Amino acid sequence: MSKPSKRVARTSPRMEPYEKTVDEWLRADLEAPRKQRHMAKRIGTRLQEEFGVILPYTTVRDFGTARRRAKASWSGTTHPGRMPRWTSGRSGSTWPGSG
Repeated sequence: MSKPSKRVARTSPRMEPYEKTVDEWLRADLEAPRKQRHMAKRIGTRLQEEFGVILPYTTVRDFGTARRRAKASWSGTTHPGRMPRWTSGRSGSTWPGSG
């Protein structure tokens, strides 16, 4: 049996010229309400409006996902914008807000 190959982290050459701009948008999103944050479709639309570039949805989505994971330290959480489903306490699992 052969060993499973490791996936090499790929960069997006199409997104490279816009990395700093998108990073600024995502950083500003940390202050915005959750529903007003940039998602892949909004990032793609804004890139088209401001720079006249049309990028495939999957390119923008993958870039945004990778950036959010890499920059999770911006907000000090491991999952930006998400609340934990449960927390572990002394007596086992408790739901947030249940005391």
